[in-house]
Amino acid sequence: MGDLMAVVLAAGMGKRLGSERTGIPKVMREAAGRPLLSYVLDALGFIEREKTVLVVGYRREQIIAAFPQYAFAVQEQQLGTGHALACAREQLASPDADVLVCCG
Repeated sequence: MGDLMAVVLAAGMGKRLGSERTGIPKVMREAAGRPLLSYVLDALGFIEREKTVLVVGYRREQIIAAFPQYAFAVQEQQLGTGHALACAREQLASPDADVLVCCG
């Protein structure tokens, strides 16, 4: 078994949450005063931050500003989950790594 890495899919707009009206990406919407993405990242605390890649897209500057300690991969067009994971391929440095994929 190789290293363990994580990819967090955080590129979506969140149309059902009305993100286009608010300008806030889905993963940055708050629950109990914290962005939803922070809960996912806390749950991934057993994986080193350097081995966690956030795939960002819609309003990515907000996500990058809030979580600068993580590596990022950009999904320019939201073309589905498989495409989002492919966008993170170059960030996954070890070909032997086991990868945990999480929704943001």
